[in-house]
Amino acid sequence: MSEINLLQNEGKSGGENTGLIARLVSRLLILLLVLALLGYAGLYVYNMMTTKKLATVKDSVKADQSEALSNKDRNELVTRQEQMLQLKTFVDNHLYWSYLLPELARVTLKSAKYTAIEAHSDGNLNLSVTLPSYQEIDKYLQIFDLPEYNQQFSNVRIVNLSNVQTKDSVETQVELQLTFNPSYIKGRLK
Repeated sequence: MSEINLLQNEGKSGGENTGLIARLVSRLLILLLVLALLGYAGLYVYNMMTTKKLATVKDSVKADQSEALSNKDRNELVTRQEQMLQLKTFVDNHLYWSYLLPELARVTLKSAKYTAIEAHSDGNLNLSVTLPSYQEIDKYLQIFDLPEYNQQFSNVRIVNLSNVQTKDSVETQVELQLTFNPSYIKGRLK
């Protein structure tokens, strides 16, 4: 009878699989190492090119600055630039009262007549409005409660309420103090 050695056969086939796996892992590691070295080399070359471009741009800026400083019209240019900045500041802070009147007209009833308007740049507005009746005054004041008008006008207060004799009838005059959005008269809201 012959003897069968099962342990030897198992050892041989396990060793072959282990060697194959080790070779695959080592090749994969070598490939990753080569890719990493190529990546670092590429970054190094890119860094060198960027450094050279940066140096070229710096030299160009220095040359342009020295040329601008030596320009014979430089003082006039600086003066004009300062004037433009002052003009821009003036225009940005300029109050356009003509923006307020159309907005005020938009919220006014057809039956209302303004007898006096006093507006201040801080947002305070004093109005003297003549209306045919107390009901019309109520309608006029309710307009300022609507959200689309609250954006520009707020804090509406009645200062005085009186009757005024006109040619044909007796009308009611109301004096109001209210606040308007001061940025609205500095230019169109964006």
